[in-house]
Amino acid sequence: MNKYTDIVVIRGNWQGGHHGTHPKVLSITPESDKPFGVSEGWGHGLGGNNFSLKELVEQEFIEKFNTKESEAVYLKIKNAFKKGVNQNILAKQLLGELGKNA
Repeated sequence: MNKYTDIVVIRGNWQGGHHGTHPKVLSITPESDKPFGVSEGWGHGLGGNNFSLKELVEQEFIEKFNTKESEAVYLKIKNAFKKGVNQNILAKQLLGELGKNA
C-alpha cells in the first residue's frame, strides 16, 4: 500500500464542506503510477481518487486547487504538465518542497 503525504489542505465553507471540517486535500506518493490523490475530507469525507499527472490536469481535478492558498502548487503542476515533466519526478520534488510542512 502506498503512503500518501498531504501537501495542500484548503479549509473553507463550501457546499458539503461542513464549515471546513471536510477540506479539499491534495496528496502525493512519488512511487506510484497514479501519484496524486485528490479528496474532500479526512478519512470518510466526500471521497476522492488517485490520478496520474495527465488525469489530474486533463480531467481538471487540479482546478479544485486554483485558489489563493494553493496557487504556487497549482501553477507548478500545470507548468510541469505543459513541459512534459515526468510525474514521479514532479511528485518527488513536491514532496521535498512541501512534505516537511504537511
